[in-house]
Amino acid sequence: MRTAQQTRPSQLQAQLRTQTKSRPKTRPTPRPKITPRPEGELGTIGVRAPRATTSRVSAAVRRAPKAPFVLLVIGLMCGGLVTLLLLNVTLAQGTYKERDLRSSIDQLREQAALEEKLARKAEQPEALTSMVPPGLERDDSPPSFITSRPVDGTR
Repeated sequence: MRTAQQTRPSQLQAQLRTQTKSRPKTRPTPRPKITPRPEGELGTIGVRAPRATTSRVSAAVRRAPKAPFVLLVIGLMCGGLVTLLLLNVTLAQGTYKERDLRSSIDQLREQAALEEKLARKAEQPEALTSMVPPGLERDDSPPSFITSRPVDGTR
């Protein structure tokens, strides 16, 4: 006798065909329908009979509705997007203000440099002599001091 390992593939296929043919082709028997009793009617033992529920009602009761959850997720996403938009706009306004301030600072620096250049030019000896009105001469005398006491030392 041959073992399962020694059998040929064609013999295995034949065995499988015969096994599938020998199965009876029967349909499953339908479940008996439960008829609901009125709510107040008692069972045979004196206990209230359980209510009959259909599969549709029990499936709806077991499963939570998806619509509120979906609306919550969409609302959170929209809120996050609006928050990001406001944050972006606020940062952009700060950037515009910064740019304006930087440009005004640059203008003030240029103006200060120009003023300093003019002041240095005005301090030069050539510029000072050109600013003297005609008819005035240079005074080379030693400076005199103003005192509140008489010069001879008397009071």
